[in-house]
Amino acid sequence: MAERQYVAAAILLHWTIALAIIANLLLGWWMRDAILDAQSQASAVNVYQVHKSLGLAVLALSLLRFGLRLIYRVPALPAVVRAGPAISPDRPP
Repeated sequence: MAERQYVAAAILLHWTIALAIIANLLLGWWMRDAILDAQSQASAVNVYQVHKSLGLAVLALSLLRFGLRLIYRVPALPAVVRAGPAISPDRPP
């Protein structure tokens, strides 16, 4: 029998990874400008170390999430959701 919802660990990992990716993007955008400014170069180098560590954490958490996905079944779609039409390059839309 299919599960009714994702396990709590999978949900927590999903949102933790999502927030870490957003944080990494924001850090990267800030560093792009900060590295050019002499006053903020030292801070940019420190933030770069955090950026790298956060990226490796995202990788590790993603691998853990993938492992959970292999162990726990994916919940079934609700009955109100129908399967969409098959898309094939040989068949026109």
